Amino acid sequence: MRAIQTAIIALLVVFYGVVAYLALSPRVGDEYRAYYVDRATPEWRPVRYPAQPHEGFDLSRPGYPAFVRYTAGISGHEGWGRWTDARLFPFARIVFNSKFAGTVCVSLVARPAGKQLGREVIVRFGGQDRRFVTSEDSAVQYQLDFSLDKPSDVLDIVASAPARPREWDASNSDPRKLGLALHRLVIRPGRCDEGEAARSPS
Repeated sequence: MRAIQTAIIALLVVFYGVVAYLALSPRVGDEYRAYYVDRATPEWRPVRYPAQPHEGFDLSRPGYPAFVRYTAGISGHEGWGRWTDARLFPFARIVFNSKFAGTVCVSLVARPAGKQLGREVIVRFGGQDRRFVTSEDSAVQYQLDFSLDKPSDVLDIVASAPARPREWDASNSDPRKLGLALHRLVIRPGRCDEGEAARSPS
């Protein structure tokens, strides 16, 4: 009888150990983890609209284009687009449904928040960094060339000076840490100078 009791106790210890491990280290998808565990994104299973990377991610539209898997560090949709929010995640991350390789042009239309004006932004793709400095307090198109030797499905946009709006406007109680107002992201094959020249959006 004692041997049976010991065996039962041992089985219960193993069972509850496994349950505790699974509770502390759940095997969940990246999208699930970003929303439910890390709280890095405010959206779970957003509406999808048909679009290809060369047609772009229009951040003024509700939902995501079909080629975007999920995002982190980007706040909820507003009528003009979306803010990067370092309170959610240290930088903005866009994860795609497929990998990009070779020479690609990344076109980003963005406007800096108050503290980000005149400061550097790093765009990271496939282990490569490209940089630009925000020089205008308006939406501007920035075009960046990448030669992706290593296929990648993750693009990071790193604002160097995210801050709460009250740091430049004492009357603003928005709790987010804003870096860039994102309007549009386009990824197309080839170098940027092979396509439309960089311009400010109308």
